[in-house]
Amino acid sequence: MTCSVALFGFPVEHSLSPVMHAAAYAHLGLDWNYQLVPCCEYADFDAGITRLRAGESGLIAANVTTPWKREAFAAAEDCLDDVAKHVGAANVLFSAPGSTRICCANTDGQGAVIALSRQGVSVDASSFVLCGTGAVAKVILLELIRGCAPSVTVLSRNRQRAVQLVESLVFTASPSVQTRIIPLAYGDAAAEVALLAARVIIDATTVGANSFAEPVVSPQLLGAAQIVLDVNYGRGGSALLRGAQARGAQVLDGLEMLIEQAALSIEFWAGQQGLKLSAPRDVMRVAALAECQRRGVSTITPLAL
Repeated sequence: MTCSVALFGFPVEHSLSPVMHAAAYAHLGLDWNYQLVPCCEYADFDAGITRLRAGESGLIAANVTTPWKREAFAAAEDCLDDVAKHVGAANVLFSAPGSTRICCANTDGQGAVIALSRQGVSVDASSFVLCGTGAVAKVILLELIRGCAPSVTVLSRNRQRAVQLVESLVFTASPSVQTRIIPLAYGDAAAEVALLAARVIIDATTVGANSFAEPVVSPQLLGAAQIVLDVNYGRGGSALLRGAQARGAQVLDGLEMLIEQAALSIEFWAGQQGLKLSAPRDVMRVAALAECQRRGVSTITPLAL
């Protein structure tokens, strides 16, 4: 029987995941299909979880996107990686064979770090500014801590939220955190200093989902020695990326992060079914870029990849 995989979230109609996954499944010879499941309300998400538990229509697994990653973690009985456990959020779900138990994992942080590493970023030798305090920001911060980043400045509209995010990870992520983590509000004078000094700036907010929205930080503070990542993708590039690029910074949107996250998901699901394989990232990238071209939407994907 054909196996199905779903994407739970809202909105999902813009997602490049179906074309990437279809290309990967065809390349790997997997009789799987990938479907979008819009979950505007919690009841929609809960219904999707019920379908996954029952294996309805061959549904074996799911990715989860905004705004249900915390609920995805709460719905799972088994956590198969300590990342999801530490951040309390999951973007990968799997129904254990022969059981109604759901397993979860989180690949968002790995996706971001690997995407940056392909641009020559060594986490343990780079200073970071991380914008946002949501589920994606939290998992990226965890990966930066685990990678021994020398310093990470966390920016939020509300400094207390940044403080709470930092405290939640410093006391759980590692018994000996080596990273200097500084929680600030965007308007703090020290935030400007951090932006000027950082090697890498990551916008992990949803602001970039609107390509015309005011950027969370001023591109005027950025320069040619920096790399700027916006975790959003497929919207033609955010105002932050356009402004940073005009200032000479190296920029990339969330497409590479998405590709890696998707590849890790496929490998995770296959492993749960006793299959050892490597997802074809190049094939997935070609499919994603072709779909962007078909839609007439630009994406910022460095030619060095």
